Amino acid sequence: MNHSANFLKHADRDPVEILKLDEEETDFVILFAAKWYRDLSGESNRVLSVFILWFSIKHPGVLGDAAKAALQSAGFLDQMEQAIKHASVLSRENLLLLGQKMLEMAEAR
Repeated sequence: MNHSANFLKHADRDPVEILKLDEEETDFVILFAAKWYRDLSGESNRVLSVFILWFSIKHPGVLGDAAKAALQSAGFLDQMEQAIKHASVLSRENLLLLGQKMLEMAEAR
């Protein structure tokens, strides 16, 4: 994070420098931004919900007991566990394609 801030702060001195982003770190930044948006606004939308679901499939350890209970009561826990199992062998590129497909499906509803 500090590297990005320094890059932006000194961009006028080195205009050909390229900021390299860590994709995993960026995923977490987006997750926290989505959570804070929901917490502060009291609102959510499909894009945020799909990202959080995609992130949870990619990082199953972040699912808390409340999220698991909600998935169980909605009848989706088994599907979520299957998605986690299949996603564990996917490349980053294929995980992003999965997220795009999930978003398209959500928007079609």
